[in-house]
Amino acid sequence: MKKCTILFLIFLCLFFNVIGLKVAFAVDATFKEGIYTVTNFDVSPSNAYIIKNVSKKDSIRILIFDQYNNDIQTIKLEPVSIENDVITIKPNYIIVLVGNGEVTITPKSP
Repeated sequence: MKKCTILFLIFLCLFFNVIGLKVAFAVDATFKEGIYTVTNFDVSPSNAYIIKNVSKKDSIRILIFDQYNNDIQTIKLEPVSIENDVITIKPNYIIVLVGNGEVTITPKSP
């Protein structure tokens, strides 16, 4: 009986470790401070994206510019922010990230 219990606990721990690894790798690429274009992200057919700050202690600011360098949208994300919708991003828009945080930018599902 002891062997079965011990084996069950070992398999249970291994099972939760495998699930934890899948969750850890489910996050798409994170982006740090820099200048990006739409080609750096998974291109969405509708050009609708969701952004989230995944940094635990640093905030970050997102600036979106059009092809004429006009400021289209500015968002400040606090540490471990909720998901935020971004305006429709056209292929020639420029996305600037300023701050020490880390952002995930994923296509918005329909």
